[in-house]
Amino acid sequence: MLRREFLRRLADTSPVGILVMDRDGQITFANPRAEQVLGLVKRRITERRYNAAEWRASRYDGGPFPDDERPFSRVMATGQPVFDVPLAIERPDGQRVLLSVNAAPLRDAAGRVESVVATLEDVSRREQAMAAARESERLLQQSQRVARLGSYVLDVGTGVWTSSTVLDEIFGIDQTYPHDVDGWTGLIHPDARSGMLAYFTQDVLGKQRRFDREYPIVRPSDGSHRWVHGLGDLECDAAGRVVRMLGTIQDITERRRADEALRSSQDQYRALVDGVRDVIFALSPDGVLTALNPVFEEITGWSRAEWLGRQFAELLHPADLPGALGLLQQVLRAEPRPTAQLRVRTRDGGYRVGEFRAAVQRRDGAVVGILGIVRDITDRLTLEEQFRQAQKMEAVGQLAGGVAHDFNNLLTVISSYSELVLGALAPDDERRADLEEIQAAAARATALTRQLLAFSRRQVLQPTVLSLNAVVTHAENLLGRLMGEDVALVTRLDPALGSVKADAGQLEQVIMNLAVNARDAMPGGGTLTIETRNVEIGGAAAGAPESVVPPGGYVLLRVADTGTGMDAGTRARIFEPFFTTKEPGKGTGLGLATVYGIVKQSGGYIFVDSEPGRGAAFRVYLSRLAEPAAAGAARPLPPKSVAGSETVLLVEDEEAVRAVACQSLRRLGYTVLEARNGESAAQLAAAQGAIAILVTDVVMPGMNGRALADRLRARRPRLKVLFVSGYADNAVLQDGVLEPGLSFLQKPFTPEGLAQKVREVLDG
Repeated sequence: MLRREFLRRLADTSPVGILVMDRDGQITFANPRAEQVLGLVKRRITERRYNAAEWRASRYDGGPFPDDERPFSRVMATGQPVFDVPLAIERPDGQRVLLSVNAAPLRDAAGRVESVVATLEDVSRREQAMAAARESERLLQQSQRVARLGSYVLDVGTGVWTSSTVLDEIFGIDQTYPHDVDGWTGLIHPDARSGMLAYFTQDVLGKQRRFDREYPIVRPSDGSHRWVHGLGDLECDAAGRVVRMLGTIQDITERRRADEALRSSQDQYRALVDGVRDVIFALSPDGVLTALNPVFEEITGWSRAEWLGRQFAELLHPADLPGALGLLQQVLRAEPRPTAQLRVRTRDGGYRVGEFRAAVQRRDGAVVGILGIVRDITDRLTLEEQFRQAQKMEAVGQLAGGVAHDFNNLLTVISSYSELVLGALAPDDERRADLEEIQAAAARATALTRQLLAFSRRQVLQPTVLSLNAVVTHAENLLGRLMGEDVALVTRLDPALGSVKADAGQLEQVIMNLAVNARDAMPGGGTLTIETRNVEIGGAAAGAPESVVPPGGYVLLRVADTGTGMDAGTRARIFEPFFTTKEPGKGTGLGLATVYGIVKQSGGYIFVDSEPGRGAAFRVYLSRLAEPAAAGAARPLPPKSVAGSETVLLVEDEEAVRAVACQSLRRLGYTVLEARNGESAAQLAAAQGAIAILVTDVVMPGMNGRALADRLRARRPRLKVLFVSGYADNAVLQDGVLEPGLSFLQKPFTPEGLAQKVREVLDG
């Protein structure tokens, strides 16, 4: 009796439900906890039978439970107990309950299974907590996978570590990989291994007790290299001994690559900014310089440190400040690519002209700065001015060439007829003085036209390989008388001077004109120095005059005086034709223009250095040749007689010139066939027998003289040819230089000059 009462009380107070079910599925006993779990009252349990279908049992995951898998059915069928069977049921009130069921058979005296006793434990909350934990773990794993962040726990004493799935994925290992110190060391890239071990043992364990390090690894799975960031904290026991480390490992490979790409981009940008030949600058909103690239120092001579933090306006020429303010206003108005030319101070006290471009920097609509670029255009402006000067010279030269062509024809007629008339007058004829004045005026006009042709580079040059020293020495004899007693002439000639190819007479003209110019600049006397030497040109600084001279070897002619000198405005115009600082009637303004034309036509370069009160020095550079100068050939003696009986075909489009030339040659016994152009001359020659010489103007409408000569020589190979012209023409000249083997007579000429040249060509 006591035992039964004990068992009843035990069942009533049991925290788990207890059921007894007979073979037919009738519940014969249910303790209070079972009634609570099943959501039934005792009366309903004892009055109603519950079979497998009525239980509405299922698995935890909601899947169906086969009849033979139900715990009561299995015990009845097998007579064997079952334990911890997960069972989900739906209570009458609709609530789903998760149970853990243990069931065992109760046998009768014959040993048959008479009924089943079962315990029912409501594990709904536990399963929900476990599901939540599993979901939390899943989310943690997912977030770690997304962040490439794995976790680990290291037992410092044993060196064994456990890792999360994501960590294994980062390292490219699985659970079979050795999770010990050697295994971890094997993952570190060999280049970083010793440093990592030293850091861990000396710093982490010995000092800071915290692991924080980026290091490279090698994944065993594929041999790829990755970068990881390890973080960890040490835990200590009560005695202060380190027992474990807990931490995380994050894959930072992509970040490292992005950082490296950013650094590379920054390095490239910095190299670009530092290497560009323009000044790049940054300003604060109030105009303070905040950044400058290195080329600033090269262009201005200032160091960047001297200007960073100073006002941008202090760097500019005071007169350019309005332009600078205008530029900044354009920038603030966001006008497209505003520009301005401003002068920038240099350390030596001068200024360089810069072309400024700028753009505004804004952040959240507010101006935070200005970025700009400055291109040094000083040299470009100088070259543009030189180009404009060259264009002006070319325009004047074209005009002068055209005028000289017509003027030389007129001078030929004037000189020739005056000479013919003089030859017919008696020595005591009073009219001779008048004709001689006409001849003198014609000679002066001839000299003027030759100066016009010289500066316009349309004169005819007959260059030879010569020594400039010989030309200076020859000119020195003339200069002694020309300079006067109050001017000392000093020559410094390099005995090892190289040779040049030029027209000796024209070079002598250069020396004479420069000397006359120097004499006029020394009205109270002084010293004229003429110097020659070999020089090498190459690598001249940008902006230096010699920077326009191609690199190579040159012969330098330097003519310097101790006269009044010139200011910058005068220096800029001295080679212009008709520019002169002399009083009216004291100079034509063609002397230095002639020098410039001769030097340029000879393929040379000329520069001048001068300051007021410090004299002037002209430097002429001519290309130096390796071949020695030719020995000075004796001038050919004039023929004993200029008369002749040969047939001359004379072609000249200017009627007056043609008439006087024909008259001059016929008086000397020549048979002259005359034609006014190339076409008529060709027709005349075709109908004529022997012709000894063709005398033809080069510049004619239609067929020019060169084309005519080539046409006639095709049928008459032995025909002699004398070309005549008033200025350089590329038909027989190459940039004013006579082609080898051609004979040429420069207009204006006289009857005697024409006759001598014709006789010279015929006899040659």
